[in-house]
Amino acid sequence: MEIRGGVVESFSPPDAVVSVVVPAGDDAFGSAQRVWMMFCDHVGFFSSEQSAEARFADRGMEVYFLSIPEAYELSRITFANLHAAA
Repeated sequence: MEIRGGVVESFSPPDAVVSVVVPAGDDAFGSAQRVWMMFCDHVGFFSSEQSAEARFADRGMEVYFLSIPEAYELSRITFANLHAAA
């Protein structure tokens, strides 16, 4: 992956996606363990949306598949405060 000026310029394979599961419920982010089990454990890179769908087909979760540029932008926005503090 190549990033220039905060923009993803290239990545391979061209159909790659990132899976994101958004925890549900009032206590979705209630503990570090819950965050890991409901979010971190299900974020992954896949060569295509079809391969990602196959991974989650029988899990009964609401999964979103983001393009690499979309996932980069989401992480940039989400972790902006961490980057500023570092």
